[in-house]
Order: sequence, then structure tokens, then C-alpha cells
Amino acid sequence: MVEKWLTPPPAKHGKFVLLDCWATWCPPCRKAIPELNDFQKQFAGKLVVIGISDETEAAVRKMTDPKIDYSIAIDTQARTKKIVGVTGIPHVLLIDPQGYVRWEGFPFLDGYELNAKVVADIIARYSK
Repeated sequence: MVEKWLTPPPAKHGKFVLLDCWATWCPPCRKAIPELNDFQKQFAGKLVVIGISDETEAAVRKMTDPKIDYSIAIDTQARTKKIVGVTGIPHVLLIDPQGYVRWEGFPFLDGYELNAKVVADIIARYSK
């Protein structure tokens, strides 16, 4: 659930959505940003990447390195994390255009990494 968009809201209709629950203080979250930027560029037109943090707007805006090239929102009440059942971050969901979660988890988990091949395979498999 978005409390406030810090970027223009993305056009999600008919696209896959990669939702990243993250925080500025989290080193693995920051490590994921360049790859998420790449996903946004590589799969433009088919995928939108959204980062959502439960931090304040000031905290998120203060972080400028690495630069984020995808949509960012805040949910200071952590409603999204509670609904999804997030227990650690970064926590990523890849949702198809019909609203089904096709991948969920920690993007750097050995053997279960979320990388460009996984994203491409999911898009190819679940596109109409």
C-alpha cells in the first residue's frame, strides 16, 4: 500500500510489477538497486519496478547513491510489509499482469537468485 509516491506513479496496467520492499540503511537493499535499474531498462514496456520503503520521505530522498531509476513510494506504517508477511529485506515480489505473484523472496539467496534470466523467463511464460 502506497502512502505517498516520491516519483510519478508508474503505468502498471498490462505489465508485470516487480515490487521491492527495501530501506536506505540496508546494505543488501542498496546492492540490489543497480540490478533493479537494469531490469527497469531491459524490460521496459513489459515490467515496472517499484521500490517501497517504510522509512520517512526525508530519509528516502536523502539517499542519492546509488541512484534509483525506477518508481519509489513510501508506506511509513509498513502496511505492505505486513500484508505480504515480509520478515527481512530486501524482499521482492514479481507479479504478473493478472495479479498473480510469480516470484517472491530474497533476490540474492544462493540457488534462488532473481536475475535477468529469471525475470525474462517469467515474462515469457506468463505473458498473454
